[in-house]
Amino acid sequence: MTKLMTKGSTRPMQSPPNISDILQKNKLVNRARELSEMTMCVNRYLPPPLNEHCWVGNCDNGVLLLVTDKASAATLIRCHGHQVLKHINTEFGSKTGRLHKVRVRVSHHLRHEI
Repeated sequence: MTKLMTKGSTRPMQSPPNISDILQKNKLVNRARELSEMTMCVNRYLPPPLNEHCWVGNCDNGVLLLVTDKASAATLIRCHGHQVLKHINTEFGSKTGRLHKVRVRVSHHLRHEI
């Protein structure tokens, strides 16, 4: 960080922090990045077109929450739940702790209109 002198002051003024430094330290941004990486992992495992309708909503207390925009996809995602957990635990177990349960929620607000 560069130190600047303010006019009329004997104390050096520090330059503002770099925006990328702030974003890297921001817990919310880090959490969003982690969930996004987990979603990509889940989507690599799920077959198309199912992988286009599934996102990781959260993982907490050993539960992986998957969110979908279609009720029909929710049923199929539940069928893949055990294998998805295995896949996520292999790739993210050290970060998330062991996940032992999958919950699937349908949210129609996620639909993308083109």
